[in-house]
Amino acid sequence: MSLSTLAEPKEWVAEWQIPGETATEAGILTYDPAKGLHLRLIRTGNDAPFGGARRTSGRRDDGLPKWPVLHGLAKGIRLTLRDVWVSRMQTTLSSAAAEVEAEASVLLVGCHLDDFDEAVFVGAVTQVDWLTAWSGLTAYEITEESDAQTNRLTGSTAITTRSVQRLSVTAGETAFGLFHTFMVPDFDSQPSRTFARTWEAVSATASFPTPVSFIDALHPLASLSHLISLSALENCGIVSESLTLPPAPELWPDGHLLQDKVRRVEVYREHIVPPLGVATGRPRFLLDLDDIPFEELVPRWLTLHRLLEPVIGMVLGLRYLPDGFVEPKVVTAVGAAEALHQSLDKTTEMPRAEHRNLRRAILDVVPAERKQWVSERIADNKPKLVKRLVALADLMGETVRDALLPSAEVWAERSVKARNHLAHTGAADFDLEELHAVIEVSSAVVVLVLLHQLGQSEERLLDAVRYHPEVSYARRLARLHFGVPHNAVE
Repeated sequence: MSLSTLAEPKEWVAEWQIPGETATEAGILTYDPAKGLHLRLIRTGNDAPFGGARRTSGRRDDGLPKWPVLHGLAKGIRLTLRDVWVSRMQTTLSSAAAEVEAEASVLLVGCHLDDFDEAVFVGAVTQVDWLTAWSGLTAYEITEESDAQTNRLTGSTAITTRSVQRLSVTAGETAFGLFHTFMVPDFDSQPSRTFARTWEAVSATASFPTPVSFIDALHPLASLSHLISLSALENCGIVSESLTLPPAPELWPDGHLLQDKVRRVEVYREHIVPPLGVATGRPRFLLDLDDIPFEELVPRWLTLHRLLEPVIGMVLGLRYLPDGFVEPKVVTAVGAAEALHQSLDKTTEMPRAEHRNLRRAILDVVPAERKQWVSERIADNKPKLVKRLVALADLMGETVRDALLPSAEVWAERSVKARNHLAHTGAADFDLEELHAVIEVSSAVVVLVLLHQLGQSEERLLDAVRYHPEVSYARRLARLHFGVPHNAVE
């Protein structure tokens, strides 16, 4: 027995049709983690797929069919494909569509859905890379027996399983939870030895007070992968995701066990970050449920994610897409730091009334032909970027800031100079090593500020700066590139 994940290939042989139409086509649908969803129709007639018009144009890409939705039926299981487009259609001399291959963006296994904007889903379940380890929930307890007199191990070991309490919290009107499942050890005898296999996994769940659409059902739990990625400083993908539909008694005979049960719908779609599959080692978490209880952390994270989703996307994007040119990553890292401070601190350089009066006084003495030019340059009452970055570093807390940055002012000045040169001139007066330091240190500042906003303790943040592989690496880069020059005048 094993868990079904998005890291595994799948195949369905089904009859397909356009919703509301009678014509059907037999086809084989495959899901490949690296290539996505691929449908190959098994052609028997000489007309176009689903009885449509034949393709008569000589252009290869002209007239290839597209379908917003296709319904399938595979051994009684209902399938729905979204955004289906034909990628290859081989025809005969008579224009018959002999071979048809298509791609799709989304597959639902377990229901027929005509409109993905329709509010029909009442819940969602998601598994994320490292969620099980991050949660700290486990059903296994290992006890080693020792001799009372010698205090030495006797060699007797007991492995026991226990039920794990489900964690839950309500944020707004949506109930969120962590649900633990495990398999009792299964023994497999082989000629050379006997193997014992087991697994456990934690899933995140969401239950909605009223039905919601496809996107609205998946979005709240999708943000959880960002929290795990932020905590692990590692690309954590979606391992599996499914939705739930309300019970449908009419689909079952009277008295059937499933008449009053919600229906599970598996979701297959492309993700920017694929599941890790097999990893070389467990990450060192910057934040987990041992630090902040689930019922406190989830509401805080959802609030922070709504406020700072673009910022979180920028800083995690640097990790989701690690390969690439250094220059755009500099602009992204410094931009994330700037946007984070703008979101958290609305302070202006001077009171609005004072700025308005000063602006009016200046414009009163400026020649008419220069008023527009001067007006545009004195319209901004916000702090300059260097000042913003220094203030952002302060939001980590003084002790954490000083542990990470030898000089917040030098880091801010060099980062702004690098960003401005790249954004405005297309070149930077920096070597690649310093540009790399700008990326790593700016990202570390953003991550630590986000963790501080979530309520992570100063002690744990200091521990991260000193001992976490990636944050301590940023600390070393900061000392190498952003220290106070020896000839600086105090």
